[in-house]
Amino acid sequence: MRMFKVVFIIGSRGSGKSTVRTFFEQAGFLGSSQEAKYLKYAGCSTRRTSKMRDAVYEEAYREIRNLISNGNVVYELTGTDKRWPILKDRIAKSHKVYSVKVDCPANVALKRVLARGWDNLARSSEKELYRIQFRSFILPSDFIIDNSGSLKDTQKQVMEIIRRIND
Repeated sequence: MRMFKVVFIIGSRGSGKSTVRTFFEQAGFLGSSQEAKYLKYAGCSTRRTSKMRDAVYEEAYREIRNLISNGNVVYELTGTDKRWPILKDRIAKSHKVYSVKVDCPANVALKRVLARGWDNLARSSEKELYRIQFRSFILPSDFIIDNSGSLKDTQKQVMEIIRRIND
């Protein structure tokens, strides 16, 4: 069996995880996101129960296993889900796994969240985003992308990570 690479994208809300995932996809990685699975289970609700998280986790695992049979995978995790290290360990038994943390200042993340018009997140204060950002900071990662600059700067960082994991 060929050993493919799986890249998990982690970071706080508004940090630019989807943008980074898109750059990986443009470079040939097969991509997906955990957020769509939450929407499937919760509809428009932002309330996430433990049972829902477990179901999403198992569905994510199955999806990654299916995708990886066709090539390298990039998978965007929502916020700071505590289950991702377990998911990473399960996948790492048969494939090379990397984690990429997307980082940006909390005030930039807040502007992005507000610009998207996310009603439930628009009420988040800057203090709350700093708390979320700190929590994501303590998650282990193999690479960190500073997403406070231009899209071109972010894309260059993604391409450098791809070069390094392919060496």
